[in-house]
Amino acid sequence: GEIFHVEIVSHSLQIEGDQQAQIVLINDVTERLKAEEALKRNEESLSITLNSIGDAVIAADHRAQIIRMNPAAEKMTGWSSQEASGKCLWQICRITKKGSDDNLLPFIFSIKDFNSSVDPLILIGKTGKELLISCNSTPIISREGESEGIVLVLQDITERSHLEEQLRQSQKLELIGQLAGGIAHDFNNILLPIVAYADFVLQKLGEDHPEAENLKEIISAADRAKNLVNQLLAFSRKQLLQTSIVNVNNILKNISGMLRRLIGENINIEMKLSPGIGNIRADVSQIEQILLIIAVNARDAMSDGGTLTFDTSEVELRLKSTSLSPELFNGNYIVVKVTDTGTGMDEKTKSRVFEPFFTTKKKGKGTGLGMATAYGILKQHGGTIQVETEPGKGSSFIIYIPRCFEAETPVLSSHKHSRTDAALCNASILLVEDELIVRSPISRFLTSKGLRVTEAENGKMALDMVVKNAGKFDLLITDLIMPEMNGKELYEKISSMIPGIRVIYMSGYPDDILVDKGVLDNNVNFLHKPFSMELLWNTIQHALKDQKLTEGRFL
Repeated sequence: GEIFHVEIVSHSLQIEGDQQAQIVLINDVTERLKAEEALKRNEESLSITLNSIGDAVIAADHRAQIIRMNPAAEKMTGWSSQEASGKCLWQICRITKKGSDDNLLPFIFSIKDFNSSVDPLILIGKTGKELLISCNSTPIISREGESEGIVLVLQDITERSHLEEQLRQSQKLELIGQLAGGIAHDFNNILLPIVAYADFVLQKLGEDHPEAENLKEIISAADRAKNLVNQLLAFSRKQLLQTSIVNVNNILKNISGMLRRLIGENINIEMKLSPGIGNIRADVSQIEQILLIIAVNARDAMSDGGTLTFDTSEVELRLKSTSLSPELFNGNYIVVKVTDTGTGMDEKTKSRVFEPFFTTKKKGKGTGLGMATAYGILKQHGGTIQVETEPGKGSSFIIYIPRCFEAETPVLSSHKHSRTDAALCNASILLVEDELIVRSPISRFLTSKGLRVTEAENGKMALDMVVKNAGKFDLLITDLIMPEMNGKELYEKISSMIPGIRVIYMSGYPDDILVDKGVLDNNVNFLHKPFSMELLWNTIQHALKDQKLTEGRFL
């Protein structure tokens, strides 16, 4: 009952005279058909496998002629399998190193075993488009152990390389930010006495004294240094944000007048505000600062005039769409695109545009902290900023901020605080500061105002002073970060001894450190060093009246 597959061949033979014989040959081809069927199945399986591989696979014979390409290879090289079949491997594409025109394919074919994972290469296909790739090659070995060709596996790493570069840039900026935050404390402690003592001398000499202008220059220079530190802290994301629920369109409308005055009449401003976009949770003053920074840079890039366009929209980022920044998550974002028609930037400038102290402006025309500040502020808001630019074709700065699904916060009217001295009559101050250069000018200023000041350089000494003076203190002014006992711990101990005592905290440390240590929140009187004596005086008045001076924060 066994079934065989046969092949029948018939032959006619002349025997004698007119007689003929017919010879029939029956060949068993069962095994051959089975082998062919198996080969066909293997071929189909191989095709399915190769077609399923995302990387480009190219096979060439011992003469380097193409014998097979998968769809990924067709897409990468621009050649169809039918077009490429029989062509020499290096006829369909070129593989080079960065900065070189030499085609490496003949070399790769000659050595057969090649791996470029450490050193990415550039592939140039039929269209001339360049792709950054990794290349692996393996020899095709026959049963006899001889080389019959080569298989190339090429992976497009253009996007991966772009993301890796973004990550390296982000890490570099993060390290610079840590350095900036680290020096801020000491720098702020040095600036405070400079401002205070210069102000003391100015008040003593009077405005009409010949040296008054020199003293004002000292104060002005210290003020610029303070602003420089604040920019560094913004870049390094070391500031607390005063956030509210706002709409970007409203922010742009509110600053439109300022923008027009800022950039001049030779530049046209266009507002393309998409109606109905969602809100964001943001520090309005910080977002305004970003927009003004970009506008000023655009103005400088359009010295002969041009157009500055503000375009708002809302996007939903999903899966691969977040590849525009490794630090963005899936979700809804409000986008502000600011486009100028200026000079644009080359790739080298573009790669450094968010680095602190990098500037293309002339000496003395800028610190190079503007875009670095914008970068830090947006990172702190959970967003990012990107730039699209070409020399001679202008620049677009694209801001992404996470969308908030809450209603916009109503704007509250501000009130002017009183500056009467009546509330300070007979007030007794306990001043706690571990740095003498900071403690001395503050003590001198408060004494000059008629207040009774007791100084302590640490928490333990302050507690001793409370016991010694039988708790006769109305206000504690204390540094927040001190050895052994921080300012908040000190206040908690003193307030248990003197119920109702007021407190003012001060610090030169970045605000995120204060939050991490649990010593600062939004419901305290807080002065960020360096602060002016005028601001200290106003804060003291409000503290003694049990009114929080919100204007005193984050200066």
